[in-house]
Amino acid sequence: MPFTGDDLDLWAPAFDILSAMASHLVGVLEDFDGGHVWELGYLYHHQVYVRDVLWLLKRTYGSEDRMRAKYDNGMAATHLAALEEAAGDRLLRWHDEDDLADAVREIP
Repeated sequence: MPFTGDDLDLWAPAFDILSAMASHLVGVLEDFDGGHVWELGYLYHHQVYVRDVLWLLKRTYGSEDRMRAKYDNGMAATHLAALEEAAGDRLLRWHDEDDLADAVREIP
């Protein structure tokens, strides 16, 4: 079933309702492949509840060049930087699957 504009119109208010009810929301970021720009901007600019309960698990890579290649989107990077600042110490970094499992265990 293809994704339509009607789905997007429903997704945003449904996410608002669910995020207002949640005690924790967890975003796992590995790269910017897949078009996360809209979602990252929406989360920061329109989601007051999310900023209060959001945990970010961000994958890191061994070199600056590799990090740049994986997170190469200026607009998404700006939105993510704002979310990282809002998350504060709820930002956990991971490098491989074992690190990710450890990061998940750190979430209360």
